[in-house]
Amino acid sequence: MKLYKSIGERIAKFRKEQKLTQEQLAQKLGVKQQVIANYEIARRRVPLPFLLEISEALLVDIEDLLGLEKKSKKRGPIPKLKRRLEVIQKLPPEKQKLACDVLDSIIQSS
Repeated sequence: MKLYKSIGERIAKFRKEQKLTQEQLAQKLGVKQQVIANYEIARRRVPLPFLLEISEALLVDIEDLLGLEKKSKKRGPIPKLKRRLEVIQKLPPEKQKLACDVLDSIIQSS
C-alpha cells in the first residue's frame, strides 16, 4: 500500500507542477475526476498499463512517476527535442495541449 501511496503523491505533485486540476487530468486520460482523486490518495491502485498513460499525460518519465532513479545512458548536451519538450512542460495547460495536438498530428501523418 505504501508504494501506491507514494505513486499517488507523485501523480498529485506532477499534476500540480503542470498546473492541472484533477478534472483536467481526468479529461486528458478519459476517466472521471474521482478516479484521479482515488489514485492520488491511494484509495485505488493505479493499474500498471495506466501508469504509462498518466506519465505521458503529465509529460514525465515513468521512472519519475514510480520514484525510480534514472540511469544516464549517455553524457553530454541534452538533445534539442528533449530541451524543447522541457520548455513545453512549463507552458500553461492550454498551450501544452496545442503543442501535443500538433505533435500528435505530425506523428500520425508519418
